[in-house]
Amino acid sequence: MSLTTTTVASLVAILVCVLATYNAYRLRGGKMALGQILMALGMIALLFSLLVDRLGADFQLVETLKASDLFYVAGFLLMLLSSLRMMAALK
Repeated sequence: MSLTTTTVASLVAILVCVLATYNAYRLRGGKMALGQILMALGMIALLFSLLVDRLGADFQLVETLKASDLFYVAGFLLMLLSSLRMMAALK
């Protein structure tokens, strides 16, 4: 495993997302806190899909579905739920 600039940047971005999730959980107690947590978890899932694919730790769950694809879809679903939650909180 070689550490390239892309890999290091992805690891730093994942750490930032984890800290953003923690801060949203600890510091924000309002209606939008759950939306922020879902957004950060979606970003973590997207970045984790890139890291799994980049590091070569990807494995196939089914014949046509890889683990990185599953994390990729889960990240966008979490971001969609976050957007819907924030819209509901602003009404």
